[in-house]
Amino acid sequence: MIVLLVAINGGFSHAQSDTDSIHHHYTIADHLGVPPEPTNKPVTSIKTKPNIETNSIIHTGQLDEPNSPQFGHLARLSGQKKTLTPQKRKQLDGLLVLNNSSQQAVPRNIQQQDSLPDINQEQPNSHSLNQQLQATKIQGSIASRIIDPNLFITKGAFLDCILETAISSDVAGMTRCQLSRDIYSTNGKVLLLEKGSHIVGEYQTGLEQGQARIFVLWDRIETPTGVILDLASPGTDSLGRSGHSGYVDGHFGQRFGSAMLLSLIGDVGTYYANKSKGNSNTIQFGDTIGGTKDLASIALQYSIHIKPTLYKNQGEHINVFVARDLDFRSVYELKLSQ
Repeated sequence: MIVLLVAINGGFSHAQSDTDSIHHHYTIADHLGVPPEPTNKPVTSIKTKPNIETNSIIHTGQLDEPNSPQFGHLARLSGQKKTLTPQKRKQLDGLLVLNNSSQQAVPRNIQQQDSLPDINQEQPNSHSLNQQLQATKIQGSIASRIIDPNLFITKGAFLDCILETAISSDVAGMTRCQLSRDIYSTNGKVLLLEKGSHIVGEYQTGLEQGQARIFVLWDRIETPTGVILDLASPGTDSLGRSGHSGYVDGHFGQRFGSAMLLSLIGDVGTYYANKSKGNSNTIQFGDTIGGTKDLASIALQYSIHIKPTLYKNQGEHINVFVARDLDFRSVYELKLSQ
């Protein structure tokens, strides 16, 4: 009987304990509230890549072998093999931008220049048949038409002129001449440059040895009616040869006179020195004679570079070769005469 009562009492006690436990769980759940709904975004671990300083990597399918120990993990990726599979090569494309922010990516065309041959190097067969067969290509010309030939003086015309000033090439200077006849348009119908128009020119100093002509650039022309036109054309002679001829002074006396005089003095001293050899009372001037020869060579060294001078007198006839098309449409206008 006692055993039965204990068993019954224990069963009721166990049932009450289960009821208290369930009630306890309900109480905790009420305090925590409704649990949040799980999100669909999976949580992934973020791994930071080490800051790697790389040099330029060329798309060759192979890895360089840098000296820096920071590239050790790159060599272990392929098991010390340089040739990469296509999949790893695609992954390696991302490493091309792993340079520091202070460095810029090198363009591929610049990276590939190392493998290109140097075209500036001289080829052994510079006169080969392949090079001799290269034809010379000349750009063609397109014909055009003068808008109004009545108001143009075209390139190649001659202007006959008379010098009003003399020319000396010792010093650079200006000169002027006067047209000796009327100059008409290209078609010969309209008078554009009247007789008596003045042309102003300029020339440089000095002639080279052997030259007998001076170059004059005729710059501007002014007509009696007040028309001014930039000419910028060279002067010629009556046959069209460039430059103006004249009397040329070669300065022979100035170039060689002092040297010849000093040499003559030295020869006279040598003559008297040889003539009086045996006479114990004669004074020797050997050092003086040697110094005279040295002075002669020094004088010749400085005077030999004197340039010749060209003289051209006023009143002589010259020509000006028109080197550009002269357009008079801005100052002249044609009208029908009644």
